[in-house]
Amino acid sequence: MNPLENTSMETPGSSGHAGSNADPLRSPLAGDSEAGDVGFDAIDSGANSKIPQGAAVLVLVALVGGGAQVSVTDPQGRKEGEALLPGVTWAADAYEAAEGADAVVLLTEWNQFRAIDLKRLKSIMAGDGFADLMSRIGGRIGLENIIRPLPADSHIPEKGWTDAAAAWSAAPEDGWPGGGPSRPVLMLRPEPAEVRTDGRRPLALRWRRSERRLAAAFGPERIAPEWWLDDPAWRSGPRDYWRVEDEEGRRLWLFLAHGGEVSGGWFVHGEMA
Repeated sequence: MNPLENTSMETPGSSGHAGSNADPLRSPLAGDSEAGDVGFDAIDSGANSKIPQGAAVLVLVALVGGGAQVSVTDPQGRKEGEALLPGVTWAADAYEAAEGADAVVLLTEWNQFRAIDLKRLKSIMAGDGFADLMSRIGGRIGLENIIRPLPADSHIPEKGWTDAAAAWSAAPEDGWPGGGPSRPVLMLRPEPAEVRTDGRRPLALRWRRSERRLAAAFGPERIAPEWWLDDPAWRSGPRDYWRVEDEEGRRLWLFLAHGGEVSGGWFVHGEMA
């Protein structure tokens, strides 16, 4: 058996040819013999769909077709993915998917994967395919184009991290800061929404041409602009954030901008786990 025993993968949805997407993974993981076991750490679905798609799925299908055994985790798409992707095992989280892996692939926009403990991940893997894969992909696209998110010192949600070249940076020794308010797994550019309230608490909203009745709402969390910076995105003044869940179980992060140099209103800023 060649060293293809569990690979973890997270990736944003994108298009491409299955062969070209699979080759960078197959070469560091597989030898000339038949494929072994592969575990994908996550497949991202994109901002507008829960259905797993894009480069991750193309690679997954290619490896399964080659006889590999695949383990997958996804923040939202498991229900749809189980029907669309037969022949794979679904894991509860990144660590379960990576257990016993010879390689791990991290290609996702979900914020929850920014906080993965890479030391823990490596300790439960059977091999060290993560670094090898990085060098091979870097040889194709340039190491400077492989990005590692690092914590940043800002209370503004979308400024809570900075991107650094993975080859010339290290993951935080103590992991990402924890213990603060919950944050979305997927941060969106603020999207306008029509929200009905009881005078304070959100009760229903219309977003992306869809009406949603809310089963729960938690908040508000007041976040003020960085007064010492002129950030155009925050000219609508302080924001009151709410974590809400609709009757179908979808969890969103909303805010009410109170108005400043520009008018305020309700916006959807992210999707919660």
